[in-house]
Amino acid sequence: MSFTRRSGTGRPRQTSRPEYRHMVRNTHVQPTASSTAIQAQVAPSLGPPVSSRTIQRHLAERHLGSQRPLRVLPLTPTHRHLRLEWCHARGNWTAAEWNQAVLNDESRINLDSDDNRVRVWRSP
Repeated sequence: MSFTRRSGTGRPRQTSRPEYRHMVRNTHVQPTASSTAIQAQVAPSLGPPVSSRTIQRHLAERHLGSQRPLRVLPLTPTHRHLRLEWCHARGNWTAAEWNQAVLNDESRINLDSDDNRVRVWRSP
């Protein structure tokens, strides 16, 4: 089921189709650009100012959402197999042998802010 905008209903759009395509093109060229950065890039070509929320709505109509980028690559079947072999090789280790091993957990905890994480425009 799809919904389309009927002509003549509601308030007329503030942006034209070429301006709309320009916004979407900017997200493909610079996926990390925020809606306010896109607003600043598009503003000289537009007559009246367009809010960043309007830009977000236009991008949502194209099924582009602001998401966090991947922090790590997903594990491949080869990686999983190698990890399983590593575990089987060390399955019978004693406590003294494990005391000699250096393992680290690369978790990251930030208590006071969002740490300025980057977001990207991406289709689901």
